[in-house]
Amino acid sequence: MQKQNMSFLRKVKKIVFFLGSLFLLIAFTLIYAIFDYYFKDARQEQFEQMAVSAKNLFNMKVQEKQKSLSFQLDQMLHKENLAQAVFSKEHEKIKSIVAPFYEDLKISNEDIKILTFRSKENTTLYRAHKPEFYNDMLDQKRKIILDTNSLMRSFSGFEVGALEVTYRVTKPIFYKEEYVGSVEIGLDPKNILKDLSSLFKTDIGVAISNSFLDVMLEKSIVYIGDRHFLISGNRELEEYFSNHDKKSHRYRVDTSLALTNHLNEKLGFLVLGFNFLQDSKGFMERLFISIVIVIGFLSAVLLFSFYKAVQYFKDNICVKEPNGSFDADAKSAKIIQNALKKNRVIPYFQPVVDSDGKIVKYEALMRIVDLQKKEQNILSPHKFLNESIKSELYISLSKDMIRKSLHFFSNRDEKISINFLPNDLFNLIIMDEFVQEIKKFDSPQRVVVEITEKECVQNFSKLLQIVKKLRALGVLISIDDFDNSYAQYMHILAIKPDYIKIKGHLVQNLLKDDNAKNLIQSIVKLAKESGIKTIAEFVEDKETFDALKKYDIDEFQGYYFGHPTDLINNQ
Repeated sequence: MQKQNMSFLRKVKKIVFFLGSLFLLIAFTLIYAIFDYYFKDARQEQFEQMAVSAKNLFNMKVQEKQKSLSFQLDQMLHKENLAQAVFSKEHEKIKSIVAPFYEDLKISNEDIKILTFRSKENTTLYRAHKPEFYNDMLDQKRKIILDTNSLMRSFSGFEVGALEVTYRVTKPIFYKEEYVGSVEIGLDPKNILKDLSSLFKTDIGVAISNSFLDVMLEKSIVYIGDRHFLISGNRELEEYFSNHDKKSHRYRVDTSLALTNHLNEKLGFLVLGFNFLQDSKGFMERLFISIVIVIGFLSAVLLFSFYKAVQYFKDNICVKEPNGSFDADAKSAKIIQNALKKNRVIPYFQPVVDSDGKIVKYEALMRIVDLQKKEQNILSPHKFLNESIKSELYISLSKDMIRKSLHFFSNRDEKISINFLPNDLFNLIIMDEFVQEIKKFDSPQRVVVEITEKECVQNFSKLLQIVKKLRALGVLISIDDFDNSYAQYMHILAIKPDYIKIKGHLVQNLLKDDNAKNLIQSIVKLAKESGIKTIAEFVEDKETFDALKKYDIDEFQGYYFGHPTDLINNQ
């Protein structure tokens, strides 16, 4: 009987092993298929968003450059005796006046390629970028200069030269009310988006129409279809267009950004290449982690009751949505537009203290001042953020917050912490604004970028790239809402932030919940072992502060130390 039972048990084990293996194989295949489908779809959506953002950023930058270069030329043309020197065609005199101006201009505008003076007869009088070459006649295909001379007015637009395409601004020159010549200044269009490469893996090239083949002196070119050819770009772009099978999901190219001349005629386009190779690597890592978690979950289902398994799933795997929702009665876009127009987007700053209660940092929080009812009403983000996103005003709000916060803290000793929504990190315009402001900031190590990590899980590999680039700028990284879940723990190991903020509900429940105490202790232990500082937020009374200090937490934030305040207007 005992032998029969043993035989029966062996058969049962084989059947269970076979069915379990089959079940896990099916689950593995299904998970892989779902992730592969989702990943390709998400990558296409991300590519489209980045292409649109790049186009908007480029057009915005071109407008800024046009205004800036036009202003610089006006300033230069007001220099004493310059117009007379052009009238007299005195090369050396023009050089003595313009050369110092050009050197100063190049310091603040590295992307400037040319600065050329010509007579009204189209003879080159002086090239600041190549002062040894002058007295040559203008190529008759140079429309922007020909039109400047014939119409005696300023123009701006892209133009094809012998070696490259540049964005040019021209100005007529008058001496004693007589037209005597013109000046043009030009810059490399690729450099207009050069800051993209500081945050995103972006390849930038220029393609122009085949009709300019006889103008260019480029020896090796790569054709793009039948009508255009690539004149400047890197190996990745050249390989992409040389390869007739362009179905790779890892490299995407956008060619929708047209380069037009001063007559709004299309000369070619800017080529943007986005490399998603790192995303593919990140996809496999996420897939592996997900499969391990799912296998563990399925094993739990086989070992425990349905109710216990569901509770485990809810308590340990599910990422819950933040409590509360945006106000259904959010203020209209008109209030937001009015706030932007009248400079009523105000950063409020909440102090962060050390264990001695000394303020070491401030967190910047967005507020809007509403004066429509003849009395000041301070609006918190939950009253306007959702509306600003729907009306596409959020980017302007974010840029305003970044500028004002960093400018105010540029002359202070404390650190400044700036919050970014998950999509902000992948928005080219917002991040370009941040990069530009950080370049002006004397000590980037006093700037803390605060990331809500759990909402970035879907783009985690891209998040790692952004974090790496942010660190290269010198800023610090903080992870918000940390509760020591398994998924967050893995991400913390990968990101290696400078700070982690303990989730607010743990701090609020510290004095009445042993589980909250244990979680806070484990978080601090993890942080200490990893060399990461901890921050406890939502500290609202002395009892909580005293209890937290016993756990060796580094910094503290909450109403006990101070409410968010308008420091800018109350200093």
